[in-house]
Amino acid sequence: MLLWQVVAIVPWTGAVVAAATGLVAGAGLVWVAPVPR
Repeated sequence: MLLWQVVAIVPWTGAVVAAATGLVAGAGLVWVAPVPR
């Protein structure tokens, strides 16, 4: 793989991972929040 391809893919992968992490965290928060303690 060429260097510029790596440079192009890394930020996109990071953005996808961040979005997925945020989505999972948000879904987990919505799932847990309504449960009475």
